[in-house]
Amino acid sequence: MAYGQSGKILYVDLTTRVIDTIPTANYSDLFGGGHGLASALMWDKIKDKTITGFDPANVVTVFPGWLGGTVAPGIGPRSEVQGIGIYEHPVPRREHGIDGLFTRSGFGGRWSTQCKMAGWDGVAVTGKASVPVWINIVNDTVTIEDGEGVWGLDTMEAQQEIWRRVRAGTRWGHWMSLEDKSYTTQRPAVVTCGPCGENLSRIGSLVHDGSHGAGQGGFGGVFGSKNLKAISVLGTGNVEVADPQGLLELRLKQKYEQHHNVDDPDLSTQSNPGVGYQFEMTRTVGCTGCWRNCLRRGQSGAFPEAKCIISYWYKYYKDEGQADTDPNAPAASTMECQLKAHDWAQRMGINGADINVTKNQRYLLHLYANGVIGPGGTANGYDIDTDPVPFDRYHTLDFARSLVKSIAYREGIGDALAEGVIGFAEQHNREHLDLANQWVASPWFGQMQHWSLPGANWAYAGVMGSRDVNSHSMGYSGSVPLDTILDGWAEVTSLDEKCFSHTWQEVDGSNLDNAIATGIYSPYYAKMVAWFRRNSDFWQQSVGCCDSLYFKPFNTRVDDFRSLSPDMEVNCLKAVTGRDISWHEGDEIGRRIWNIDRAFRILQGKTTEHEVFAPYYYEADILGTRSSEEASGTQYPFYQDGVWDRKRMREMFLDHEGWAAYKEAYYAEEGWDTTSGFPKRSGLEALSLGYVADELEAAGKLAAE
Repeated sequence: MAYGQSGKILYVDLTTRVIDTIPTANYSDLFGGGHGLASALMWDKIKDKTITGFDPANVVTVFPGWLGGTVAPGIGPRSEVQGIGIYEHPVPRREHGIDGLFTRSGFGGRWSTQCKMAGWDGVAVTGKASVPVWINIVNDTVTIEDGEGVWGLDTMEAQQEIWRRVRAGTRWGHWMSLEDKSYTTQRPAVVTCGPCGENLSRIGSLVHDGSHGAGQGGFGGVFGSKNLKAISVLGTGNVEVADPQGLLELRLKQKYEQHHNVDDPDLSTQSNPGVGYQFEMTRTVGCTGCWRNCLRRGQSGAFPEAKCIISYWYKYYKDEGQADTDPNAPAASTMECQLKAHDWAQRMGINGADINVTKNQRYLLHLYANGVIGPGGTANGYDIDTDPVPFDRYHTLDFARSLVKSIAYREGIGDALAEGVIGFAEQHNREHLDLANQWVASPWFGQMQHWSLPGANWAYAGVMGSRDVNSHSMGYSGSVPLDTILDGWAEVTSLDEKCFSHTWQEVDGSNLDNAIATGIYSPYYAKMVAWFRRNSDFWQQSVGCCDSLYFKPFNTRVDDFRSLSPDMEVNCLKAVTGRDISWHEGDEIGRRIWNIDRAFRILQGKTTEHEVFAPYYYEADILGTRSSEEASGTQYPFYQDGVWDRKRMREMFLDHEGWAAYKEAYYAEEGWDTTSGFPKRSGLEALSLGYVADELEAAGKLAAE
C-alpha cells in the first residue's frame, strides 16, 4: 500500500451484482488519484467508447482526490465524478451523432474523506440493476441494497432515509458499533440523484449533504439510467501519510499565515468566507479538512451550505425601475424567494447552471416575450405550450416551484427542458435560429456562458475538452500591480510573459495581426491554455486541491501579494505520499491525463470540426447574451506595440481567421496533428500511452508522424 492510498478501488456491476476490487497500483504510478486514476480505469473498462451515457456498459466513477481523507489544508475534500455524460454534445445532437461526451464533474463535502476512511481509493459502477438500488459501503463491507422506500424521494429525504438505515436507530452524535467491532459517531456520506435523475433528465445532478453537487455531465441521469439512487459510504479507518508532522506543520502554516478572522475581518490575511445572503443569522462551515470554511448555514435550515450558481439560479437583484416583463432583467422578487428556489432545485437534483437566471432563463423569457411560447400552445396561437409553468408569474415562488417540478417530473414544457435548454431548442428545431439571434447563451456543446469571453482561456480550454472548465486558477486581480501579475505568472508557469496577453482584433478588426502574433490567437496564448488544462487536470482534479483555494498565485490581503501557492500544493503532496513530484512534473502528469481524455473523445467521434463556437461568438454582442457578468469586470493584461497595459474587454468577440490560427498553434503545442487535431504515436508513447495509440490506430484515428 502506498502512502495516501488504500491500494484498492471498488468496482460494482449492477447487472450481475458482482462486487469486485481493482488494485490502485494498476494505474496510480502514472496517473495519481482522482480524475487521473478514474480516466485510466475507464479507458480499460469501457471497451466500446462510442456507446451513450445511458448504455448499461457505461462506467460512472466517484473518486476522492489523491490527498482525500487527510488534513492537507483545503486539498482533501474534493471528489471527482466521471463517465460518458449525457449532456455535453456537439450541437445539434441529431446532426453530429455524438449523444454525450466523456466528461467529468466534482463536489466537496465529506464523501471523499469517508471513502478513504473506509479503505477505498474510488468507486466505479457499471451495468444496470433490474430494480432501483443503492450501494451501501461500510468499511470493507459492500452491499447492493433494495431501493424501495428511497427511490422517489428528493435528495434531502433520500440521504436522511439512508442515514436512518445505516445507523440502525443510533441517535446522531452517539457512538455506533459496526460489525467489524469499530465505532463511529458519524453519519454516512451519501451522494444521490433526485427525481430529476430518476426521470433520466440530461440536467440531473448528484447531490451530497446540504448543497454539494456534481452538476455538469448529467450524472444524476446516468445514475437514474442504472437504477442507482445513491452511493453511501461510512469509514472508521485512516489514511497513512509519509510525514504526519510535516503535514501538520503545513496546515498550521496555511492557517496562521493566510487565514480569515471572523471576529475582526480587517485582520484577515485571506478573503473572508461565505457568499449568498444575510437573510438571517448564519455561521460558517466547510468541507472536511478545510481551514477556511467558505460556506454558511442559517438558523432556519434553508439554503444549507449553498454557494455559487445553484445558490442564485433564481437570483434576487431586481432594480426598482425594471418592469416585471423585461427579459433582460430576470430576478426573484425577494431574497426569501431566492432561498426557497435554491432548496427546491437542490432537492430535485437539477443542475443550477442550466436553469440559471442570467443565462438560460433569459432565453425562455425572450421566447415568451416574442410570442413563441405561451399557455395553451397552438390552441392560443403559440408554437410551444408553457403549461404547467406560469410565465405570467415570473419573479414569484409559483414560477420557480412550477419550473423545477415540471423539469424533475417531465411535465408539460418541462419534458423538453429536462433535455437542457439547448436540448429544448433542438427538440423544437430552433437551435440554429436562436443561437444566431443571440437568444441562447450556449457557446459550445450546450454549455452555458460562464467566464468565457473576455476570459478567452476558459472558452478555448472548454471547447478543446468537453465542458465549462470552471477552474478559477487563472486570476487577474485589478488590485495587484500589473508587473507583479506578469512576473508571478511567468515564474510559476515558466512561460513567456506574452502568454498572458489578451490582445484581440478589436471591434473593427484592425488589430487582427497583433492578436495572431502576440494575443489571443497566438502560439504564446496556446502555450498558456495548454498549461492551464494540464495544471488543473492534475493539481485540482487528481490531487484534489479545492478550486476556490488553489492554484492562487496572488493574495490581495498581504503586502507583497504573494500566496503560499504553489509550494503548499507540492509540499502537501510530498508529506502525504512521500513522492517528490515537482510543480512542473505534476503538470506533465496532467498532460498525460489530458491526452487520454482527448483520445477517448476522439474515439467517440469528436473532430476538429466540432471545436468551434456558436455563431454569436464571432459577432458583436447585441443583446448581452455573450457578456459574462463574472468576467466582464476583470481587467485583462494585453501587450501592444511593445507596451503592456490592462483594461476591461466586455466587447470582445472572436474572429474566424484568428480562431483557425489559434487552433493550428494549439494543436502544434500539444504535439497533435495541426490539421485534424488527432494525437500522434510519438507523443502518446512519450507519455507512456502506447496502448492508447494502439486503439486510436485500430480505429483509423491516429495522426501520421
